[in-house]
Amino acid sequence: MNIPLVSVRMITYNQVEFVSKAIESVLRQKVNFTYELLIGEDASTDGTADIVDYYQKKYPDIIKVFHRKKNVGYRANGQYIINQCYGKYIAVLEGDDYWNYNLKMQKQVDYLEKHTNIVSTAHNVCSIDKNGKLLDDYYIDFPYQKSHVYNSDNARKFEQFGHLSGIVYRNIRYILNDDQWRAYTKCKINGDLKLWLTLGMLGKNIYSSKIWSCRRRVFEGTSWSAITYQKNITYILFQQY
Repeated sequence: MNIPLVSVRMITYNQVEFVSKAIESVLRQKVNFTYELLIGEDASTDGTADIVDYYQKKYPDIIKVFHRKKNVGYRANGQYIINQCYGKYIAVLEGDDYWNYNLKMQKQVDYLEKHTNIVSTAHNVCSIDKNGKLLDDYYIDFPYQKSHVYNSDNARKFEQFGHLSGIVYRNIRYILNDDQWRAYTKCKINGDLKLWLTLGMLGKNIYSSKIWSCRRRVFEGTSWSAITYQKNITYILFQQY
């Protein structure tokens, strides 16, 4: 099996208005390495599945689509796609976001290849509404941005490391031992939080102020609460480091 250097993971559900732009932004990347785009289609009812199938047929050497027979939700769908990622590095893009810089992957991978002690790189993002208009909080501000480093100190405070669309990280299945990987895949908490905290506990992560992607805020609210999961993730993951 030819394993690409980068696995790009994407999950989709009822994003018919946005998913083409997300996929196109991946295909426009200018890189000197092989990559794949793995799409977890979570039984959409609005035509999203037809769109991702169209791109898969058009780019069969790059795109793989994994259809769910019934909707399983963000967490289960996301973990399933993570399990299919065997690239040395993983990049993340959800079906309603997009990358706005076609050298994003190349620059982040180049940095990780050169700095083998760095676990991941992330960059700033802009926030847009469903029509693509910049929102007032058009960038995300985190306390550690001044130092541009995210590590175990941040993880133990349950701080978030940027936005998923900005990250490229070393595939942690190759870093964790077998028991840790099993614990990671079975830990039933929000995938974003689980990823940030694990990367922080594994080492140093570098943050850039460059705005190389756009996150779409279609609705208000939050998908997870760090307080709810603190005891669970501390026991399952943190005690192992």
